Amino acid sequence: MADESAIDSGSPDILAAEYALGVLEGEELATAQRLFLSDREFAERVDWWRLRLACMAEEAGEFEPSAAVWPAIKRKIEALAEPSRGAVEAIPEPARRGFSGWALGAGMGAAAAAAVALTLLVVPTTTNSPVAPVETAAPVSGERLIAQLQSEDGELSLSGLVDPRAGQIAVSLNGFDPAEGQATELWVVPDGGAPQSLGLIPAGGTFERELTEAERASLVEGASLAVTYEDASTAPHAAPGSDILVIGGLTRI
Repeated sequence: MADESAIDSGSPDILAAEYALGVLEGEELATAQRLFLSDREFAERVDWWRLRLACMAEEAGEFEPSAAVWPAIKRKIEALAEPSRGAVEAIPEPARRGFSGWALGAGMGAAAAAAVALTLLVVPTTTNSPVAPVETAAPVSGERLIAQLQSEDGELSLSGLVDPRAGQIAVSLNGFDPAEGQATELWVVPDGGAPQSLGLIPAGGTFERELTEAERASLVEGASLAVTYEDASTAPHAAPGSDILVIGGLTRI
């Protein structure tokens, strides 16, 4: 058995794997989002893990349940609802099939593959170890801008990356939940200027798109990114129509 004290829980590989699995929360999630947007090598590690996990989940396949499974489940639910009916009838076990014969589906297959993948990562082995991602040159410092936004209670967070050379913006969001008919709208707030809409963005996950020339001119060091909930049917808006949820300045990296 591997010595647990020898496992480096702060390893970039482990952090990338956990981010790819979607199991991070709080400050760890915010750190991983920031690295994913600003560190090319970390982003490639995440992409590598996502591909590996997807392949493992696909190889796991799907299995049809025994015909006796669902009737037995129904009987158990009915028995729980009416305790007076007595003991629950045991589920007949089909020949040559055990619990592994249940239809776990793609989601459970992915979870199993994920557990195996993390085991491969943190437990040293002599064979079949994951091949480390190919190292690439990191982007030259000063080429891009990053913003880290977080609400006071820590429930909402956004990491933003602006690449002026490529003319692109990428954001990673967590915790946003607009009401029905509303949407998440992203804003750039020039230093000393009025907010300018960058359009609607998804309430969660990662999103990227190309910038217009006017947007590139506004997204400079010293400006800020902000997020509000707005009427989805009338976007983009000339000015925010609700309170700013999160705001953070753009910093050159």
